[in-house]
Parts: sequence; structure tokens; C-alpha cells
Amino acid sequence: MALIHVPAGDGVERLRMWEMAPAIESGINAFISQFNQVQAFIQTHASSSTDTFGKIKTGSLFGEIEVESIASQMRSLVAGEVSGLDATLNHLSDIGISGSGYDNN
Repeated sequence: MALIHVPAGDGVERLRMWEMAPAIESGINAFISQFNQVQAFIQTHASSSTDTFGKIKTGSLFGEIEVESIASQMRSLVAGEVSGLDATLNHLSDIGISGSGYDNN
């Protein structure tokens, strides 16, 4: 997931809280960083790989369906609609936060 800067004039609503902008951006970046750290941890510890000799290596959480479910639920929550907000700003993507939504990256 990443915060992208959306150029003006493309129809995307902009938040205009100039005095709070640095704190808001810092909070958003902290959220993104922590989300990405959790997803990377799950990706690392729930995956498997094969070395050059054909030996399969598995992470300590490999095969734990609950862990994969948690990662999937987190991605769904981040990509989903935020209820109670105006339709033009009810997804994190509306403020420039993007992610694939399909994997732990």
C-alpha cells in the first residue's frame, strides 16, 4: 500500500485542512507503514520457497489458514467502503492510498 499524490484538476476531492495537514499526513504514513509491516511479516512467515537443490523451505506460519485469513481481511477493510462518509470520499483510494488488494504487498 502506498500514499500517492493526486494532481489537482482530475476531479478528486481534496482535503483542505492546512493547519492539520502535517499531522494528518504523518498519521496516514504511519498507518501505511504499519499495515505494510504486518503484511510483509505474514508474507515472509506464511510462505514457502524452493532452494537451488529443490529443498522446500516453509515459514513458521506456513499452512496456518487463520493467518492468511487475517491478511485477507485486513486488505478487504483497507480497500472497502467507509460507511457514513460522502460518496466522493468513502474509500481510502479517494485520498490517494492504493494497494493491489490481492496479496500481502
